[in-house]
Amino acid sequence: MADDRNKAEEMLRDSKDQTRHSAEASDTSQPENTPGSLHEAVRKGHARIDADEMPENLTIRDGRLAALIWGLEETDQLAAVAADAGAELGRDSDDTRETRAATLRLLVRVGLREVAPETMQTAVEARKEYLTEQADEF
Repeated sequence: MADDRNKAEEMLRDSKDQTRHSAEASDTSQPENTPGSLHEAVRKGHARIDADEMPENLTIRDGRLAALIWGLEETDQLAAVAADAGAELGRDSDDTRETRAATLRLLVRVGLREVAPETMQTAVEARKEYLTEQADEF
């Protein structure tokens, strides 16, 4: 009986490893600043948003998340979640507002940083480059 359990646990571990490896993206990234790279696409996205060519809002439809966020708001727990997310990102509590939108922004950033840290770093670098380009214009 214990042997069957050990085999089942081993199969579960193997399955998780296979899923993790197959879910990981292959390194098909392109060098920064080349056409088609994520860095360039994010930089262009900032330019399009500033030129009012692209909306800066995102919409998600998820009833379970909506109910959770509403519940947090109704029970006065939304501010604590926002503060925790802000702290996870190293932001001052003054930087975290208690609105649903602000809380969701923070939570998405925490999630992306957790599952795709390189992607978030690329986005930060692209934003900095875009802002530098704007500052250099006279």
